[in-house]
Amino acid sequence: MGILRQYNNEIIIGHNVGPHEYNASTYAIKLYPATLGLSSADFYQNTTGRQYKAYHKLMVEYTRLLNAPNLTIEADITELLLFESKLANISR
Repeated sequence: MGILRQYNNEIIIGHNVGPHEYNASTYAIKLYPATLGLSSADFYQNTTGRQYKAYHKLMVEYTRLLNAPNLTIEADITELLLFESKLANISR
């Protein structure tokens, strides 16, 4: 998660560490729901659309930057986007 955080990516749950809201001398880990990669759930429905294709390409490029095995990148990203699509449908 630390490597993904460097690229400003959150995995299902966003997090940060900051001063506790009632006791400023201590710190608290704050968790919150992360947003999906695409700004609208509608973009996940059209897998041939410009936004979906651009997002797919971006995900593949990020995955390569993280030194993932090239043999599985396309299949893994396709599976990941199917999962995000399901999450987008739940959040509608």
